Amino acid sequence: FIVVGPSVSLQPKRFVEDCFEFGVIGEFERELPSLISLLLKGKVERIHKLPSVFSKNKKNIRCCIVKDIDKLPYPHSAFNMNLYSFWYPTGMRKKIKIWFLLSSKGCKYSCSFCSPFTRISFSKTIRLRKAYEVVKEMEYLEKMGVNFLYFVDDCFGLDKNFVEEFCRMLIKRKLNIRWCVQTRVDLLNEKIVKLMKKAGCNTV
Repeated sequence: FIVVGPSVSLQPKRFVEDCFEFGVIGEFERELPSLISLLLKGKVERIHKLPSVFSKNKKNIRCCIVKDIDKLPYPHSAFNMNLYSFWYPTGMRKKIKIWFLLSSKGCKYSCSFCSPFTRISFSKTIRLRKAYEVVKEMEYLEKMGVNFLYFVDDCFGLDKNFVEEFCRMLIKRKLNIRWCVQTRVDLLNEKIVKLMKKAGCNTV
């Protein structure tokens, strides 16, 4: 059994002492596939070379973060999107087909309701995707029938230049898709809020 997630990053020893053989601390998008590949090939002796993978016999581990998140594949390509549903107050009076999207990782703040678990796992290092890459993924999702997107960024809007560029691209391409974000009040202003609304954001 393999375990991943924020709680694992905070207390890795607790998990391997219970019922898991391996775990991955930090952001696991890179090393989890490598771990699975080595296990399937029976090359267990090479697992010690993966820095963020831990087990009962491995003590030296460190959190790894994905620096260039634009290189991560679209996660929804591996799922049957029709099997998933999610309720959220969208304000839309039609059938909702919702999916999730990431435009950034990391957050520089230390809010008590999400620290230390989230920050240990995903770090305070802020990494942004390119605006056109996010819009391109939204266009793909719209073709798949998605009409509402939930941004799972730790904190959307940390870079105002990104937000403005992103919103202007959406307005120009006239995507018929609504979206929502999690952010902080002190990162918003009237100009940004109006631009986000015009670009399709209807829930913050």
